[in-house]
Amino acid sequence: MSHSINGASLRTLPPISTISVNKFNVVFTDTECQKSIQFRNNKDTKVFLHWLLNTTVESIYA
Repeated sequence: MSHSINGASLRTLPPISTISVNKFNVVFTDTECQKSIQFRNNKDTKVFLHWLLNTTVESIYA
């Protein structure tokens, strides 16, 4: 699945095995590798986490 962040496309391959959040930084591990993303504000971080968690749930029930 892909998500656009600040004009760049981020590809994730569920399932997501770990997620770590520290203020504006999100680190997660998917099927491919560990990925780290830095956001500009709290709202962007929350929107991405919502998308990431929903991607994980959808992959479980697919």
